Amino acid sequence: MEADRRDLSGAELVAAVTHLLQRTRLEDPTYGVWESSDPQWWGRRPRKTDTWAMPVWFDAEGPVGAVMATDWDDAIAIDCFVLPGRSDLVDQVCDVGLGVIEAHPEATFEVMVDDDDSQYMEVLRDGGFRPLPEKGVSAWVEADEVRPSELALDEGYRIASREELWDRSPHHFVAANGAEVEARLQSTSLYRPDLDLVVVTDDGEVAGYALFWLDPVTGVGFVEPVGTTEAHRRRGLARTLVGEGLRLLTREGANRLKVNYNDANAAAKRLYLGFGFTPTMSTSLWVRRPPRLEAYTPGTGP
Repeated sequence: MEADRRDLSGAELVAAVTHLLQRTRLEDPTYGVWESSDPQWWGRRPRKTDTWAMPVWFDAEGPVGAVMATDWDDAIAIDCFVLPGRSDLVDQVCDVGLGVIEAHPEATFEVMVDDDDSQYMEVLRDGGFRPLPEKGVSAWVEADEVRPSELALDEGYRIASREELWDRSPHHFVAANGAEVEARLQSTSLYRPDLDLVVVTDDGEVAGYALFWLDPVTGVGFVEPVGTTEAHRRRGLARTLVGEGLRLLTREGANRLKVNYNDANAAAKRLYLGFGFTPTMSTSLWVRRPPRLEAYTPGTGP
């Protein structure tokens, strides 16, 4: 089946990849590394790759393949997406993705890969990529199988949503992502300020945060990101936030819930497995750096 290629950038590219990931999830309940909200979260701040024209392949119903580049400052992530069942496009999409990499020999590139995808790993190895030792984990739980959290917040803390706080203070992601972060999140199709939760102190300080994404097309609820500020750790804030967010996702219609975490992060693993999440996929970050760089440590920010 023929596919029509179009080159897109910026918001048009994000919308197309979002649609492609929605189609992917509707066809397969666990296929692929990313969810439809991921490209929307990646776009929370301006990046030099926003203006790069990237290829998207379409059939009569929408996107079936795409290549996306995301600048993370110390590396550029390249993601190649192909709809399940369109194996005829895999080589073409991968070739174009590698072509983007070859066009920028001065840059460090990274690719997140399902550890079971031996074909993709072979392509990357031939292209000069090597895996880093740390492993990522994707975990799922059915909404009606979430284990409730028994923890409550200590006195002096409360949970609030961004919907409640938008006119009182800058967004809690501004420090790490710049002044445009709220406007950029609001411009996406899946961000909801009522699912953007924080723990605040009586003085208005943000002690923890957790952002929850609900895709009404796929019924998937996704947790990304979760964090607690250093001064307020070991108080159960993250567990209470995640418990509240999962409750809201289920109430709003999510039927399946997903989270990604670093397998080396024992606290995160304990947190999510405690809610009933079951690991379904192991992932590795594959990196190709210019010869002039002797060491590379990836970082993706909050």
